[in-house]
Amino acid sequence: MEYISLSIMKKQITRMAAVVVLFLCCNASANAQISDVLSSVKDKISKSSSSSTNSSSNSSSSSTASSVISAITSIFSSSNTATEKKIVGTWKYSEPAIVFESESLLSSTAGKVASSKIEEKLSSVLTKAGFTSNSTITFESDGSFSTSISSKTVSGTWQIEDDKLQLTISKKTISVTTQMDGSSTLQFLVDATNLLNLIQTLGSSASSISSSLSTISTLASSVDGMQIGISYTKQ
Repeated sequence: MEYISLSIMKKQITRMAAVVVLFLCCNASANAQISDVLSSVKDKISKSSSSSTNSSSNSSSSSTASSVISAITSIFSSSNTATEKKIVGTWKYSEPAIVFESESLLSSTAGKVASSKIEEKLSSVLTKAGFTSNSTITFESDGSFSTSISSKTVSGTWQIEDDKLQLTISKKTISVTTQMDGSSTLQFLVDATNLLNLIQTLGSSASSISSSLSTISTLASSVDGMQIGISYTKQ
């Protein structure tokens, strides 16, 4: 009887040991699954945080880059060139003008940097050359025009040829690209190397700005497809 009891007891102990082992195995598996889940959640949170940071950084960079480009900088449009009908009237000096041939050029890093620096220097140059809110240019329908800068008035003739405005004073002609915003804004645009000729054609002696114009020309030459000049508003 004692032998039987010991045998039974051994079987019970064996069964209990098996249950404990099974429990521990199940518990280890559960812990492993929980660990995997927690690890997965952690990864997702990390990726989400990283994505949010990158998005915020990109947005900030985009905002910063956009802030470099001011309202005086625009993109050329062949449909906005001046017409003989729209250009007639008196126009008052407003501000410098910078125009790019395409949006890709304007959006480039070189374009943004050059535009910002040229804008600052061009504004100073035009002020030194005598351009103020009292500076005007008047186009008559008979093909004549007159400008007034720093109490100095000059006159000449004008015509539009191949979408270019031709300004002639004392047999000297300069070809100017134009852009119009409706009928309220008129821009005169040239390559940086011709800016001095434009300023002189419009009546300024431009004697004190040659060194500044040289700097502007150097900056502009680093970017293809850029024209600079003067913006007027309809009086």
